[in-house]
Amino acid sequence: MVCKAVRGSSRPMLLIGASVAALVVLASRTAHAVHIPHPSVIVTYNGDLAPSVPVTGAVLLFPFDALYDWYRIEVTSGTLLSFTATRTSSEQVRPFFPNLLLFQGVVNNGQRVADFPGPILAATSNGSQGTITLNYTPTFSGLATVGVSPWIEEGNYSLVGTGFRSPSAQQIVPEPGTCALLATGLLPLAGAVVRKRRKA
Repeated sequence: MVCKAVRGSSRPMLLIGASVAALVVLASRTAHAVHIPHPSVIVTYNGDLAPSVPVTGAVLLFPFDALYDWYRIEVTSGTLLSFTATRTSSEQVRPFFPNLLLFQGVVNNGQRVADFPGPILAATSNGSQGTITLNYTPTFSGLATVGVSPWIEEGNYSLVGTGFRSPSAQQIVPEPGTCALLATGLLPLAGAVVRKRRKA
């Protein structure tokens, strides 16, 4: 980078040039790491996946939490999981490439990535194709979370997977309000009040 001297000193322009270069490097690193969510990202599930049943969605660049779509699944140790995300958006000046990631466990809607009970198990690297596949064989049985994120540009996608089951209602983590009722023993009482009102 060539910097012209200002009023006999080249230092201010050199500092500006260095700052711009640092920002470019930081932006590049951030873009390349977008498929790995920051621990502060808030999780809101789109729903549960069913094997071999495609779902559709959209991932946005802003706000930050909209970078990811989340789906719950139930896995079995030793059974191969396979997920494929396909771009369904029309071509843009900057193309949208989908990424996939897999976490062990689930969280409540509104909790953060840092609250997942298990680690990130697998993730695709930023690709250059409109379709991407993630394969993984878990070494545990239980709940897991599949995520979809964008690379370069936001867009629409379809997602399909095999090797898992839809999670049963009993296994999904209850919402915080339900947990509070269970902890205080008021849940059965609340149910009784509802039944009374229905009879009345």
